[in-house]
Amino acid sequence: MRGNIGGSIEDNIKTSYDKVLIKRLLKYLKPYILYVIISFVMLLFIAATELAMPAITKIVVDDYITANNSLIEFDDTKSQQQFIAKYKNIKFEIFENHLIFPHKKINVISEMDLNLLKNSGKLHTKMVILENSSEVLNLLPNVIILNKNNIAFSSQKLTELKKNGKLSDVQLRKIQSRNIRKIRFLGFIVLGIVLIQVVFYFLQIYTINFASQHAMYDLRKELFAHISRMPLSFFDKNPVGRLVTRITNDVRTLDEMFSNGLIQLIQEFVVLGGIIVMMLILDWKLALVTFSTLPLVIILFTVFMKRSRKIYREVRKKVAKMNAALSEDISGVKIIQLFNQINRKMNQFAEINREYYEKSLSQLRLFAFFRPLINSLRRVALALLLWFGGGQIFDNMITLGVFIAFMSYLDRFFEPINRLSEKFNILQSAMSGVERIFDLFDKKPENFQIQKIENKTLKGEIEFKNVWLAYNDEYVLRDISFKIRAGENVALVGHTGSGKTSII
Repeated sequence: MRGNIGGSIEDNIKTSYDKVLIKRLLKYLKPYILYVIISFVMLLFIAATELAMPAITKIVVDDYITANNSLIEFDDTKSQQQFIAKYKNIKFEIFENHLIFPHKKINVISEMDLNLLKNSGKLHTKMVILENSSEVLNLLPNVIILNKNNIAFSSQKLTELKKNGKLSDVQLRKIQSRNIRKIRFLGFIVLGIVLIQVVFYFLQIYTINFASQHAMYDLRKELFAHISRMPLSFFDKNPVGRLVTRITNDVRTLDEMFSNGLIQLIQEFVVLGGIIVMMLILDWKLALVTFSTLPLVIILFTVFMKRSRKIYREVRKKVAKMNAALSEDISGVKIIQLFNQINRKMNQFAEINREYYEKSLSQLRLFAFFRPLINSLRRVALALLLWFGGGQIFDNMITLGVFIAFMSYLDRFFEPINRLSEKFNILQSAMSGVERIFDLFDKKPENFQIQKIENKTLKGEIEFKNVWLAYNDEYVLRDISFKIRAGENVALVGHTGSGKTSII
């Protein structure tokens, strides 16, 4: 398809057909598709657990550590229902004739309603929900009874009582005992998630490597069989070292792509998408400010992909060229020494080595340019989050828990981007190998037919009967007869030119 039979498999590769190559490659994974599916499902579970961690942190901070709720008292159920219907955008927690809602939502309530609530003394801000028990009621003055299980108290007054020495550490822990139990419960949930992640990671790594190893086993076997059927003219143009590179190094890069590249690449994109959705759900304004660096990240990543593909293709060519030179020179070292060609071969290898060195440096320069820029954009995004998010906290637009969750999601957002560059390096290296492997498959082999011998009477005996052999009318073997039975050891002894090799 690309190139001719006699041409080098390195010189014929000029363009890449990713979709076609991937389609041809996936046929080797098809028999093991169940393991690939299981691995992919495990990665989705892993991504979900990664997204859950910051969300749990937000709940702990907002609901239990720095609870900042507002409370509205109502005289009757009718006025309470009317208020709920008027402000459908606020998620109220109903306690009989009381409504609890996050303090940041207070800006949604109209100024007129806020003034009425404040003047009537029915609006209470910065409230913490506590357990309704006789012990807590004896320790705290002027609590608001919500129902038989819950009471509300000002978190600011609670802090003042602690500072003034009216509450000891032990008493404060008793007051917050229910919230402490819930925090511990969420801590156990996090621990459970971590343990579940271990199981998911094990299943994911095992299943994808199982599929990858079997697929590469099939590919190597087929590739060797294909090379074995190639005409002799093909081996004149393609050194042994280069062909060995196809079967060993290039197939190994494919194995690495399947086991540690392709599926994980999908996971990183899933995690990125999930982080974007979670940040938009928490606070879309803060999310948009944080994502303001995203266009630059996309541009940098696009440039990196284009440059990386070209450089990786050149690196793979130089590796194959070096392997070919090493294979030829080492296998023929006796001839090189006999004809005093050591210096010439050393100079030739130094040139090949220098070409590989220069291409490798180009690859390192590209990565050294890309990684620091991504990290710089990460810090710019962090600075924007601190600048805008800090003001939002003081304006009661977001809670401290939301801000901490954003910080955590921001770290997780750039981690997949950095890992994507590493996985993309693996992918590009593998794609360069795929091009060469399938270019080799596209060379038409000779039609060797391997016939199976079905004669069941054969016993493995060898017999010569009156055999004559001559070279240019000069007989070497004259009327030779002998029989070698199966399992016998026979030695041919004689002077040089007596016909030993001719018999063999």
